[in-house]
Amino acid sequence: MKDANVKKQLFWTMVISAGILLLFGGRGLYHWSVSKEPGSVIYEARYYTQNLWRLTSELGTEAPALAAERAAREIFALDGKVESYQEVKEQRQLVLSSLSAKEPPVLARTFGNPLSSLESPLRPRVLLPEEAPSPVPLAPLPSPRKVAALPPLSDPSLFKKRQGMVFDMGDLKSEPKILILGDSLVRGVGKEIAMMIHKTEGGFATVHAKVSSGLARPDFFDWPTELHKNFVVGKYEVVVVLMGTNDAQSFRHLGKFYRFPSKKWDELYQERIVSFMDHACQGAKKVIWLGLPPMKSRSFDQKISHLNHLVEGAAKAKSCVDYVSLAPILGDGGGRYASFRKVYDRYRRVRLRDGIHLTRHGGRLVAEELIHSIKKIRVARSFESSAH
Repeated sequence: MKDANVKKQLFWTMVISAGILLLFGGRGLYHWSVSKEPGSVIYEARYYTQNLWRLTSELGTEAPALAAERAAREIFALDGKVESYQEVKEQRQLVLSSLSAKEPPVLARTFGNPLSSLESPLRPRVLLPEEAPSPVPLAPLPSPRKVAALPPLSDPSLFKKRQGMVFDMGDLKSEPKILILGDSLVRGVGKEIAMMIHKTEGGFATVHAKVSSGLARPDFFDWPTELHKNFVVGKYEVVVVLMGTNDAQSFRHLGKFYRFPSKKWDELYQERIVSFMDHACQGAKKVIWLGLPPMKSRSFDQKISHLNHLVEGAAKAKSCVDYVSLAPILGDGGGRYASFRKVYDRYRRVRLRDGIHLTRHGGRLVAEELIHSIKKIRVARSFESSAH
């Protein structure tokens, strides 16, 4: 009888261990394997560990895996300097109690970590899904106002060199002409997207990207001016916009400070979106505004979702602007963050380890969606031309 109980306990121990390995082991094994020298057995095994990580993403268990990883870092204080074992014990008790308590989670101590106040997946605050703060109500669209006239194309200042990264693909005389604008998301995969569009549709594609840019800080990078510099080259059939990763921040406007998120901040930011859309529509026949993809950090993802709602609301009021959400393309079945997606009949990594930027395969998924949207626009335009 005793031997039977021992065997039963051993069996369930093995089952639980296998489950933990399946659900949470893929990420750790993958990171460990790729840290080894190329040519070693461990490095060559990265394909299998990557598939294990992909399986957790496909089964929808990547979110608890990330939560477990964050909890482990907080419990053992890996992101802060611990002065004594007693403080480690207190940190562990605070985090575990916040995970099991029904009331709002407890703020764990940071032990002098100067980075603990920044938005990071390692910040010592544990947020439960049902306790996530409700999004700030969307501000109403600003009343229509006359857009400031753009300077004439003969203005010598417009012929200054465009700031940021600029990449041209194809012949300038070819059609269609596609302009792709954005921040570091475009900086990373813009060339891949431009090459795929050129290979599929032909024509001419320009990628203009600037790291850390957006519409929140025109004092750092003035996108409306840079947009018009591109229009000096000629009118584009389609302008593609993917930006906003750096816009979830407070800013100053006319000497006043506006905190993100707030009602007044939303109104000012929407005015900038509407103005940028109007300027883009003046130099292009159609504007495709890509929503930002889901983010790995829960708090950052909530901010990005709020920005996407503001952009989507502004796009609905513009007939020349199409809003395309990237959540179904780069996220899992529920639109949440996913590291792996199926690309060319095989699961591949589509997001970098920072949980923000895209890999080359992620860029291909975005390019396929853009090509599909561009084809729809061209078909609709040719139908309108034949009707007239």
